[in-house]
Amino acid sequence: NICMRNVKKVLLWADDMVICDWPVAHFPKLHDEPPVTKRLLEHEVKRLLEHLEKHCPEFGDMVAFGLLTGLRPRELRELQFSQILPNAENQKHLMIEHHKTAKTVGTPKPRSVPLCAKAEAIVRRQQERNPQSNTVFLNAKGKPFTKTVLRQRFERWCKRAGIRTLPPYSMRHTFGSLLAEANINQQTIATLMGHSQIRTTTRYQSTTERCHREAADALASRIFGDSHDRKNECQEKRPTGEPVSLRSLVDDRGLEPPTPAMSRRCSSQLS
Repeated sequence: NICMRNVKKVLLWADDMVICDWPVAHFPKLHDEPPVTKRLLEHEVKRLLEHLEKHCPEFGDMVAFGLLTGLRPRELRELQFSQILPNAENQKHLMIEHHKTAKTVGTPKPRSVPLCAKAEAIVRRQQERNPQSNTVFLNAKGKPFTKTVLRQRFERWCKRAGIRTLPPYSMRHTFGSLLAEANINQQTIATLMGHSQIRTTTRYQSTTERCHREAADALASRIFGDSHDRKNECQEKRPTGEPVSLRSLVDDRGLEPPTPAMSRRCSSQLS
C-alpha cells in the first residue's frame, strides 16, 4: 500500500501540472493480510531449552539469550561484547545502534535492552569460553554464525527436541508474545523490540479466551472493588442448601445489623 500511495502522488502531481491525463478517479487499495506470528509455545520453549542444555549447552545459551532479549537473528549473530554496557547501578544492558528500524526513521535512535540475571550469566560463560573474541556467540570452529548455518542448526534442534520446526526469528516473536501475555503495555514492548510504529507491536497482543476472561475480571474489580470480590467469596464459601441468616446477608452487603433499641423503636412506630 505504501508503494501504491507513492504512485498515486506522482500521478496526481503530473495531472495537476498538466503533464499527463490521469483518468482514474479512485486508486485501488490492496488489502494486506495480517502477518502470521511464528512463535514457540511455552511448553515448546521448555522442551527445546532442556534438550539443548543436555546435548549442546553452547548453542542452548545462544537460544536462551535470543528468547530473553528479543534480538533479531542478525543482531544475535553479530553481537559484540562491546555492546554490553553497565548503567549507574552496574546493571548490564545491550546497546544496539545499527538496527533495522534505525534505517527507516529520520533520526536514527539506538535501542537499549536490559539484561536479566540469567542473560548476564550467559554473557559471562561466553567470555570464559572465548576470551580472545569480541563476538559473543561462536560456532564450534570459533567463528561467528552465518545466516544459513544459524537457521539450519536451529531447525535441526527443533526437530531433535520433538517440537514444531520454526525459523530463528521465532525467538523474537516468542519474546514479544510472552511480554504481551504478561500484560506489558504496548509502548514498552515496542521500545524493547525497536518498533518504529506501534501497529507492528499489535500483532503480539493475544486474543485468547483466557485473556478475554482476565480482561472481564479486571474490569469488574475496578468497578466494584474489594466489596465485589468479598461478596463473591462469601457466596462461594456458603454451602448449598444451608439456611441463610439475616445477619450473614446484612454483613455481605456491608450494612450494620439492627440493635435492640432500633427494633423496639420500629415496633412502637408500627403499632
